Amino acid sequence: LAEVRGTEPFLLIIVIYFTTWVPIFVPFVHGPAFAEDLGAGKLAAAGVLSAIGIGGLVGRLCSGVVSDRIGRMPSLLAVFALQAVAFAMYALAHAIGTVWAASALFGFAYGGGVTLLPPLCSDLFGRAHVAAIVGVIFAVAGSPAAIGPFLAGWLYDVSGSYGVAFTSSAVLNVIAFVLTAWLAWRLRRAH
Repeated sequence: LAEVRGTEPFLLIIVIYFTTWVPIFVPFVHGPAFAEDLGAGKLAAAGVLSAIGIGGLVGRLCSGVVSDRIGRMPSLLAVFALQAVAFAMYALAHAIGTVWAASALFGFAYGGGVTLLPPLCSDLFGRAHVAAIVGVIFAVAGSPAAIGPFLAGWLYDVSGSYGVAFTSSAVLNVIAFVLTAWLAWRLRRAH
C-alpha cells in the first residue's frame, strides 16, 4: 500500500470511484419516492429496488467474464457510460416503466463497477496487497456515497423535481468515464 499510495493510477482510481459513488445510493434512496411522484402506487414504486437488485445481480455475474474478454478499462468505461445513461433515463422519465428500466440498467452498471475494482487493482498493482489497496479505495472513495442521497433530497427540495439530481448524477458518471479514459490512455503511454 505504501508503494502505490502516491502513484497516479491509484489516485486517479480514487477520484474516479469517488465521482461515480457520490450519486450511487441516490436511486436506492429516492427511486421509490420518484416513482410515486410519477403516479405509481407503493408496490410498483418498491419495484424500483427490485429492479436495481436484479440488475445488480446480473451485472456482478457478467462483468468479470466480460472484463476477462475485452479488458478491465473497456469494461469500466462501459459501466460508467451505462450508469450515465441510466441516470439520464431517470431524469427524463415520465412513467414507471422507464423508471424500472433505468433501475435495472443502473443496477447492472453499479454491480459491474463494484465487481471490477478488485481485478483492476490486481492488474495495476499486483496481487500481493490487493485487499489493502481495494479496502483503502472503498473507504476513501466510498464514504462520500452517504452525501449523494442528502444532496439529491436537497436538490429536490430546492427545485421541486428529481430532474436536477438525476442529471447531476449522470454528469458525475460522465466525468468518471472521462477520467477512466484518461487513466487508460496514460497507462497505454507508460507501456
